[in-house]
Amino acid sequence: MTTLTDQVGALYSPTGLDIHIEQALLGALLLEPEQLGQVRSWLEAADFARPAHQELYTALLAHADAQAGPQAAGHAGPAEPLAMAVFERVQHVPGLTASYLHDLMQACPVPGHATSYALLVVEADTRRALALHTARLAGLADAHLRGENIESEDAASLFAVTENVKTVITNLAARLNVPDLAAVPLPDGTDLAAPLPVAPAHLNQQDQLLTALIADPSRIPEVRTLLDPEDFTDPGRARLFALLTTMADHGEAIDLVTVMNQAQHAGLLAPDRQAVTEFRQRFADPGGAVPWYLELVQQIQEASALACATTAVIRITDTLVRPGLDTRQMLAMAARELATLTARQPHHVHSVVQPAYEPPGTGHPAASTEPPAIRL
Repeated sequence: MTTLTDQVGALYSPTGLDIHIEQALLGALLLEPEQLGQVRSWLEAADFARPAHQELYTALLAHADAQAGPQAAGHAGPAEPLAMAVFERVQHVPGLTASYLHDLMQACPVPGHATSYALLVVEADTRRALALHTARLAGLADAHLRGENIESEDAASLFAVTENVKTVITNLAARLNVPDLAAVPLPDGTDLAAPLPVAPAHLNQQDQLLTALIADPSRIPEVRTLLDPEDFTDPGRARLFALLTTMADHGEAIDLVTVMNQAQHAGLLAPDRQAVTEFRQRFADPGGAVPWYLELVQQIQEASALACATTAVIRITDTLVRPGLDTRQMLAMAARELATLTARQPHHVHSVVQPAYEPPGTGHPAASTEPPAIRL
């Protein structure tokens, strides 16, 4: 099975076209070195994907600087003598043979287009950089899709990584003279949600918290300050949490029977006997200790953040391969996804010692270890 890490990783490798554009640019600079002055202020050696090309561009800059005294930079005479002079600086670099420099000049279709080629090099490097930094989020996203338990430290590092990637995107946009990514017009169809599978472990955490709130509604006011319905990764359970908060706001009696009645009126619970039985078994008081409810809140927060990160990685990956998008639009869409992720940063849950919840009653069957989504 291909992971998100694999998919993103394939996108930060240079394409054949990336290499061909770099060759055309270097060939143009060897043929018409005066064009170096038009690109050197914003084109960096690190923009080239191939290390040998980085070395060659650095050598071109060094040669131009050396000529800046008695002879103006970028006016080193005919192309062949320039190629020979540059070759003396790079002959130690594997792959940079004299014949390769000759091939670069032959591969350049229009030497006067060096500035256009340089812009394409920067844009290709921007695309690869976006993929590379998105890969830092993909590892946690893969763990979420596998339903693995994520340590609190990993969830916290998610937002630190997100802020770093946002900074990278801002810097990349500045290089492309895009001061405000939010102002970049985006094509239609970029707001489509990416449906995600919900791991059984995450559903169980949500079920345990909802069960605890139904059994002890006095906890609803505190929990609602820490969670939003959107924090529940299953839509049915999100609606049930919203229903509980509404019932609490209205001062209604809350127990399993009244909740089932309101859930059916809200279209959340199907009227057939099987659906009612499944709902009662899933959310009935288990009759024993359950994890501390603040611990459940924190687990749900972390799962929600990771689900949002997973969606962001999927959408950014789709953006990188979607035809018709220019580099500025790619950066704008990535920035939007990461802003959404940052907004999901969970509220701080105080690490105070909470008594274990021991609900009243003699007990009912526990929820299934792999609960299905609530039947609507």
